[in-house]
Amino acid sequence: AAFASEIAMACGIEMLCPAYRLAPEHPFPAGLNDVAKVLSALTDTTRLPIILSGDSAGGGLAASLAFLATAGGYALTGLVLLSPWLDLTVTSSCYEDNAASDPLFSKQSASEAANLYLQGVDPRDPLVSPLVAPLRGLPPTFIAFGSGEVLLDDSRRLARALEQAGVAFRLLEVAGMDHVAITRNRSLPGADTVFGAITGFVDELVGAI
Repeated sequence: AAFASEIAMACGIEMLCPAYRLAPEHPFPAGLNDVAKVLSALTDTTRLPIILSGDSAGGGLAASLAFLATAGGYALTGLVLLSPWLDLTVTSSCYEDNAASDPLFSKQSASEAANLYLQGVDPRDPLVSPLVAPLRGLPPTFIAFGSGEVLLDDSRRLARALEQAGVAFRLLEVAGMDHVAITRNRSLPGADTVFGAITGFVDELVGAI
């Protein structure tokens, strides 16, 4: 909430933080269905530009929602992803390579969380792991992550896929920044850098309309 408020004030925009059902009590696709309903209600009631955002697992959810919106013919204004978790197969070598530099997220915790969320659903489903979804038509996308994160590869792979799909994007890799530092405390290393980049990206998108 504090992060959302700071972005709203800095950019002069409205922020909506929807509550959605969580696993394990409500596994996939409950949460995605909930945020899709919120987006549908927004598109029915406003003509304002809509930018989706999410961090960590919420970043994957935001990317999946953007894919659904695009497939449904709705043109979002932008997408902001912060250390997004985009591949629930948990097979990236970064889980081992960056284990010592990422105290907040491990391969074991990722595997446990994926199992609780999926409960038998194939992790290669594009609505679960949006890295394998068709990305053409997605809105301009901003991606930020720390260079020591176990999810580093998710962001880099998304950037390559967006480039191949002809989608405009910005990729910000910050040395020494912990997983989703910006949403936890602006005083953490790298958080201010990401905050400035986000506000600049949002201002540019909204100002172009």
